[in-house]
Amino acid sequence: GDNTVWLITFLPFTRQERFVPSTTMGAMGFALPGCIACKLAAPESTVVAVTGDGGLQMTLQELCTAVQCGVSVVIIVFTNNRLARITGSPFTELLSPDFASVARACGAEGASVRSSDPTKAAHALSAAFAHVDANRGPFVVDVRTDPSLMAPVAAWRHEDRAFP
Repeated sequence: GDNTVWLITFLPFTRQERFVPSTTMGAMGFALPGCIACKLAAPESTVVAVTGDGGLQMTLQELCTAVQCGVSVVIIVFTNNRLARITGSPFTELLSPDFASVARACGAEGASVRSSDPTKAAHALSAAFAHVDANRGPFVVDVRTDPSLMAPVAAWRHEDRAFP
């Protein structure tokens, strides 16, 4: 989805970092269970999931699994209240909850970013990484985004991106 295109377009990866995307046609819902699996496979690593609100809603119950198993991961959800890459359907708008509140209801921690002020986003991310670095369980950062923004797919070319 859009969240993956934004990520690979604007976040350079080094050889020490890994990017584990879903490589199937149905990528929605992969991020949360995928990051739990990555953390269980490499417990010494810092693991971050980047997802959209539609994808997270598909597997949100796995947040309870992460809490129950003590899996410390950061989940960043871009919430735009729509399925940005699915067009031509009347069912593309979503009613998305406050994912930070949902995280707390599940026993995790969470923060909401509802401003374009980068210092607020930096504060939320700092809190998230401090939380997981202390191995205190999952942390959800709910970033509210403008639903009119679409990732620049036309500007992205696979051969321009290096995947370590």
